[in-house]
Amino acid sequence: MTSSPHSHASLRWQQGRRLGAVTAVVALTTVSAGLSPAAADTPSSSSASAAPVSVSFTGKNAVTWGGSSAAYPSNPGPNYGYVPNDVQLGSASTTIGGASVALSSLVRLDSGGLLTSISQAGSALNSRGASGALGQNFTFPTTGDPSQAAHIDLIKAGAGSTIPAGLVDNVTLDLGAFASETSFVNGRLQDPDGVGGPGRYRVGQADVTVKSSAVKNAAAQLYNGLGAVDRKIEQIVNQGVPLNKLNGLLGVVLPTPTMTVQSNTRDKVFSKLLAQPLTSKNKLVTIDLSTGTVKVHLDQLASGGLNSQSPNKELIDSKDYPLIAQTVHDLMHDATNIAVGAVENSLDAVKIKLSWVGPLLLSPNGLNITWSFTLKQAATGTLPAPVNNSSGLLGGVVGSLVTTLAKSANVVGTVFRPVYNLVIANAGDGVFDLLINQIKFGFTSTVVNMLQPVFTAATQVVSVKVNSQSTETCTPAGGAPVPSSHSLSALSLSFLKSADGARLDLGKSSAKATPAGC
Repeated sequence: MTSSPHSHASLRWQQGRRLGAVTAVVALTTVSAGLSPAAADTPSSSSASAAPVSVSFTGKNAVTWGGSSAAYPSNPGPNYGYVPNDVQLGSASTTIGGASVALSSLVRLDSGGLLTSISQAGSALNSRGASGALGQNFTFPTTGDPSQAAHIDLIKAGAGSTIPAGLVDNVTLDLGAFASETSFVNGRLQDPDGVGGPGRYRVGQADVTVKSSAVKNAAAQLYNGLGAVDRKIEQIVNQGVPLNKLNGLLGVVLPTPTMTVQSNTRDKVFSKLLAQPLTSKNKLVTIDLSTGTVKVHLDQLASGGLNSQSPNKELIDSKDYPLIAQTVHDLMHDATNIAVGAVENSLDAVKIKLSWVGPLLLSPNGLNITWSFTLKQAATGTLPAPVNNSSGLLGGVVGSLVTTLAKSANVVGTVFRPVYNLVIANAGDGVFDLLINQIKFGFTSTVVNMLQPVFTAATQVVSVKVNSQSTETCTPAGGAPVPSSHSLSALSLSFLKSADGARLDLGKSSAKATPAGC
């Protein structure tokens, strides 16, 4: 019996257990084994194998990690395999673009210690193989674990040659925990869940993650653009408040006041947009403005969910890009609504100062009354008291006017509430239009223009199949063809630009039960 590259670690984990390694590469097509004259006397036999991680090359045997195998009657098992915490893909390499690329730089696994396998062939027609993120007793998981398990560097896989320089920092395919199980019972190939063909599989998550300086820079430009929103708010207030009518409304006889407006909502609005990553309503795209990271959740493109797919379902398809682009547009519209809400909640940062200043009889300093408040306070009528800076013989008389002003806070509300409503309105005022231009159109074009070449490149450098499986059949003497062998991988990744056909199988299991006479 052979051992995996890290079997010394697994021996400590499973004392008394046997650990094997899978070395066979299973073909991806369904074939039918022909019947030789001697086959009629061939007895029934069974075998199984499994490996959480398996790498193969065209014409070469696979290298596995955490593999196990069993055969009846010589080694029925159950036998176990275990991937240690420090799993590395060793010195294996592939040739991409004429250069040798180490698989350890293409693929990073971070679920070591959680990946196991089990193989058993308990009788001539009963066998089972399972691998991946199995339960504590090597049971098959009922749900897919979304925690990240494997990361594929698509730039090093060849995407870098087709993506414009400087557009992205890195592009990875991030995969959640995976598992598969294949079994025969009394010679019959099992379909435990009735979904996706024989056997069963689980994949927790599948994301294309793009980190881009262009997106992060666009976010910085968005911050600068939000300053225009503050200038627009100042303009709306200055033009919307009838200062020449204010004294009459307040019931005081004073010179027409002057007003200064200073809006600084930008920091609060931008902080709201950066507070957490923004996810589209259809869960397909997530954008983190603070880091310039865009995630496309491929599981949301899979009809019925990631774990109910037909055999050999391709996860990355160029036909899906239009939906991704439309989703980015929709998400940025949602971001605009968030920004509008943030503006409304930030109107305490719009500071207003009314000043009554002019000559006053027997007063060396003249009339000087100031009333400072925020637009939010003005709209709600909860204003602080005005301040009387006047002096002279009639300064006390002015004090009584100030008292009158203070009692008229509700009147101030009626004057400022229309402009308050205009600022937070969704149409016709310019604030919403500015946010639309800055966020939905300006920022969206940056994201979409970045994603298109990335997604196109991804379809050209890697094939990602979920529920990758193949079945072999044989024909017993005098009978019809029956399934005799089945192989299933939760995920199978082929590096399309590799000269040697490099392929990575995650959560691979195989089982065989050959009836007598095959």
